[in-house]
This record gives sequence, structure tokens and C-alpha cells, in this order.
Amino acid sequence: MYAKMAVALARNGLTAEIDLLIDEIEKGGRIVCDESRGLLRLVKAVIVAGRKESTVNIYGMIMRNSSSSY
Repeated sequence: MYAKMAVALARNGLTAEIDLLIDEIEKGGRIVCDESRGLLRLVKAVIVAGRKESTVNIYGMIMRNSSSSY
């Protein structure tokens, strides 16, 4: 769902709103995607939109979530 939203925002030139979307995901504490392909689409949409800080934030959330599962 997040990936579809990010793609739609990027397609319509609303790249600043992508940052807000990622901030809301981050406030939730965990990044949850239905499948790994959804996560990949989210990261790709954020990168294509040129949102460097949001890309770094997603990476940080992934690393925090993966380290807590060990």
C-alpha cells in the first residue's frame, strides 16, 4: 500500500509528500509491507523521486527491524 501511494505521489510531482508519508511510517515504529516486492517498490519510488533523506530513513527502519528479530 505504501509503495502504491509513493508511486502515485511521485507520478504527480508531489515528492515532498513522500517525505511526509515516510515520516508517518517511521512514527509507527515499524515498516510493514505485504511482501518484499512491495518494500522494493517503495524504495524504488522514493529513489526515483529523488528523496534521499527518506531513502536513508527507510534503510534505517529496515535495519532496526531486522536487528530486533535476531
